[in-house]
Amino acid sequence: GISGNHLSDEDFYLNGKMILDKAILTFEILACHSRYDIQDIEYPAHLLSVTSGIGDAYVVVPHLQGIIIPSRYDAGFMRYGQNIWNLISDQEKWWNFESGNLNMPWFGATMGNSSVLVRVITSSDCALHLIGNAVVGTEGSTVSARQGENPGIRMSSLSPVWKSSKGKLSYPRKMCMEIVDNGYVGMSRRYKEFARASGRYVTLKEKIRNNPECEKIIGAPDIKIYCYTHRLDSPYFKAWSEPVLNGYTRVNTTFRQVEEMARDLSRMGMDKCLILLAGWNRMGYDREHVDMWPPAEAAGGAAELYRTCQTVKAKGYLFALHDNYDDFYPDAPSYDEKYILRDRDGSLHLGGIWDGGLCHITCPAKRGELLNRNLEKILGSVPLNGYYFDVITSTSHYECYDKRHSITRKEDLEMRLVLLKNVAGSGLLVGGERGADWALPVVSFCEGLSGGGTGYHRGIAYQTGLTVPLFYLVYRECVVGYWQHGTPHGREDHANHVLLDALYGQPSSWSLEYAQWRDLKPMISATYELLGRFHEKTAHFEMVDHRIMTADYMVQRSELEDGTVIWVNFGITTFQTQTFEMPPKSLRIERPGMPVLSAIVSRDIMYLDNQ
Repeated sequence: GISGNHLSDEDFYLNGKMILDKAILTFEILACHSRYDIQDIEYPAHLLSVTSGIGDAYVVVPHLQGIIIPSRYDAGFMRYGQNIWNLISDQEKWWNFESGNLNMPWFGATMGNSSVLVRVITSSDCALHLIGNAVVGTEGSTVSARQGENPGIRMSSLSPVWKSSKGKLSYPRKMCMEIVDNGYVGMSRRYKEFARASGRYVTLKEKIRNNPECEKIIGAPDIKIYCYTHRLDSPYFKAWSEPVLNGYTRVNTTFRQVEEMARDLSRMGMDKCLILLAGWNRMGYDREHVDMWPPAEAAGGAAELYRTCQTVKAKGYLFALHDNYDDFYPDAPSYDEKYILRDRDGSLHLGGIWDGGLCHITCPAKRGELLNRNLEKILGSVPLNGYYFDVITSTSHYECYDKRHSITRKEDLEMRLVLLKNVAGSGLLVGGERGADWALPVVSFCEGLSGGGTGYHRGIAYQTGLTVPLFYLVYRECVVGYWQHGTPHGREDHANHVLLDALYGQPSSWSLEYAQWRDLKPMISATYELLGRFHEKTAHFEMVDHRIMTADYMVQRSELEDGTVIWVNFGITTFQTQTFEMPPKSLRIERPGMPVLSAIVSRDIMYLDNQ
């Protein structure tokens, strides 16, 4: 039985088993019975935990590129450095595995020289409860301690949350635990062994063999160009992307202007580029999905889009369109409730509020039909060589209770993968939002892997935790990672973007309209010569190490399998070693047999004499 303040169930029981096989402990929940419908089970609660304030301890979570939450941060003074605590304390998240929030099915913790890796085997119906340096009360839940009002212990912890499948724990749930060496680097490298065996590990070299167009992504900056904004006129709504929907309309960039921009890039000596159009569709960005075709007449229409595509491809570049098959807007001409996901109570599953107002979420079982309908028209008129899917590799997976297309979360994952393979089968290079490793057999680039949405990137951190390259320690040679359109290069935190991209060895990312083109061109060219050229030389090398070199995390070092070592200084203080020093906001690249490359980054890149 089980009882508490809000529930009493004398019939409750949970059956499980633990098996220790050599160094791996396998934990399995075999059955669960309750008089109530089961939504989820958080068990074992606080499986991995570290007490706040102790030294050399942290929890590890594969969120975006990856994060750690250390038990202490020993740097700074009043209002300087201390703001890092906002990202690592009083944090509490429930994130689903197999999504952009948790893009690999594992987590871990380190205390001193002891590190534990937990792999979630049945990950489609599992979430992670993250607590980061928050006060946990006597009943095991977080409590407010802002003014010392509740007793408890400040700690970080990670707990698996086993989600029901159609209201039941309908199959055994399983995870494996083992001790590894070398902290988060060791965890990542150990998981890589399982990734290779799982089929999720597919290198860029293999993708190039399957589709030679993939070679064009190596070293290519992601230049996302917004064509047409045409918001719904309904001021009652405020979009999740921030604006009140007041009917604002603007042609940001015409297709002819995109053509001009491609010619400029070529004249600037840029051999590689991904040109990705957003808001190209009939009603503009995030309007009346899924009815994308024909292209927006205000931006130039189908004939101009065709000509632009031909010009871009003639320069040797990738030309891709931004598309979305999760969101269906009720005012779209072909909207029909038969395509919409239904919740357990039979209601239509609501999505977010974007430029087109409140959308509904399509059932994954129906997306292939909607995509094929559009893709036939698009590819029949515009000879693309790339395609980008918003949402599909970012959102959590769904259950649908419509009897005509009932699915589980695991089936949702399988259907998403089939949809991506279908597009790749048309000869297109496929990209996805944020990214998750289940999609890597197909996806060649991910937009949002480093950060996305909104907010300032501090170099060492984004919104939760401190950034470490877990994803690239496993998959760097399998995918090209970019920032999402909400946090591109060229804005207030440009220097931090360039430094992080150098540290990880990835190309730059831009989100712009034509009015910004003249002023951004020099920056795009400069970052291409640094980041794009570097990625071209190193894209197929694994990342084998990453280290934090200072107590404030501002100086970091990464290493690739060919012996290349990259140093960056995100801070505002010069970093010194016995052999060299690094000014604030600087980078240093040491390649075997090559001169050392050093530079200071602001809006410009100033190269330094070799040290």
